[in-house]
Amino acid sequence: MSNGMCIPNTTPPPPPPPHHCPAGTHLVDGKCVQIPGPCPQTCGNGHGGVEPSCTCTNNPVCGHGKHLGIKYGHCYILSFSDGQQLGIDRDHIDYKKNGFFVDIPFKVCNSTTDCSRGKEVEMGQFFSLQDQHGLYKDLKSTKGWINDASGGAHMEYTTDAGHAGKFKGIPTCAGGACAIQLFGGNGGAVAYACPMPDPGLTLYGNPKVGQKLRFSEVTCDEYEVPLTSGINLQ
Repeated sequence: MSNGMCIPNTTPPPPPPPHHCPAGTHLVDGKCVQIPGPCPQTCGNGHGGVEPSCTCTNNPVCGHGKHLGIKYGHCYILSFSDGQQLGIDRDHIDYKKNGFFVDIPFKVCNSTTDCSRGKEVEMGQFFSLQDQHGLYKDLKSTKGWINDASGGAHMEYTTDAGHAGKFKGIPTCAGGACAIQLFGGNGGAVAYACPMPDPGLTLYGNPKVGQKLRFSEVTCDEYEVPLTSGINLQ
């Protein structure tokens, strides 16, 4: 409205979220933000040289107060306190530490029918984790869910929404970095399923045995090449 007359809105739409971030930054809430602190890590570029510091860094999100730091409709790679990622086996469909396939973006969904982008998840609120890759033999890359296995049974990939896991968490620390301690819908805790070098995950009834996981934000499925979050492609 101007001088009593309606005029067209000429404000340009906001730019789409970046698919990769420049060196020294990482993806947070769809934006590239500066990584705090010194960055001693470097990566070889395959040509006898070294890439700039921090090109391969993607810090986990941090909770604050009652908020976990993760948001509905956003995607994250999950890792443990030693930096090993939650991946999936090749010949089976169970998720495990340092699985054969890693770099899996898991979308935080309010429910199996609602993965829309929304507010930050709070303590006590439930969410499900949607695997954006699918199984390696599936040419359609069908998205699935981390299921609700418990009592020592390994959590697996499933397309059955009725068995999708429902999780909640509390913000915490793991290995000197921000993390989330995960719990199941029955009040039990997400924990290692068995004493193996690369264990799977399960739900146990005792909430004090919970496993802490780091959530590092990445793009979801709007890419045509392997994930490049935090990598300088210029």
